[in-house]
Amino acid sequence: HSFGFDGSSSMLRYDTDFDLNYDDRDEAENIASVFHRYDNLINFELLTKFDIIKSKLSYIFSQRSANNYKNNIYRLTTQSVFSPAKNITTKNSFQVLANYTVYDFEDIISQVQSFSYRQLSIKDSTSCYITRRIFLEFNGELKFYEQGQFNNRNFSVKPIAYFEEKLFNPQINYLLTGFIKIGAGYKLFIQDRYQYENGVKLLAANFKTYGPVGEIFFYLKNNSVLHFKGGKDFIKYSVPESENSALYLQLNILWNI
Repeated sequence: HSFGFDGSSSMLRYDTDFDLNYDDRDEAENIASVFHRYDNLINFELLTKFDIIKSKLSYIFSQRSANNYKNNIYRLTTQSVFSPAKNITTKNSFQVLANYTVYDFEDIISQVQSFSYRQLSIKDSTSCYITRRIFLEFNGELKFYEQGQFNNRNFSVKPIAYFEEKLFNPQINYLLTGFIKIGAGYKLFIQDRYQYENGVKLLAANFKTYGPVGEIFFYLKNNSVLHFKGGKDFIKYSVPESENSALYLQLNILWNI
């Protein structure tokens, strides 16, 4: 077992002598974190971390002061790595997040109102080696988040929108050489969007995308990586009801000198 904490504090003061510049402002941010790490030194690791992030934006002149706000973020995260067998490894994470933004001057007419964002995220990544060169991999994620109007005085939330997201990505990989890996799989992403009417949550729209995906990795010197990824997406919308498809190709480069 090990325990620790860290934190940081920063302040920005933006000040100019130009009379027509109303962007003069003060920005402050404070971050504090505590964590616990457990390692059985065999096949299981667990990290639990709690973060608090507080920030504040204050414009000096009245022309921009309607944008003054305070933002508080509270985040609890657990991450684990478990190997029940030599050829199987699973990585999981669980995160709860709450974000509250409070404006100093709220105005119903201009719709400058305090708001909240709350989220639950669950991720899984599991790999299983069939041979020394061939292995299966599964990545999945569930995400639930809610947006709402926030009353800081009563610490109450009026929900406005709610989202459910699901991502599933099974894949088979082959180590062609010591520095080339190729993979082929399938990706499915579903998003359900809900709205609230008289406090009742109702399904408003559905979005779905799915299709085959392939990728190739080139592992170079100094841990540099070239990553090509491509596939075809079949896309469905419920509101308005429509279907289409698209081909895509993506290149990511990590170059260490």
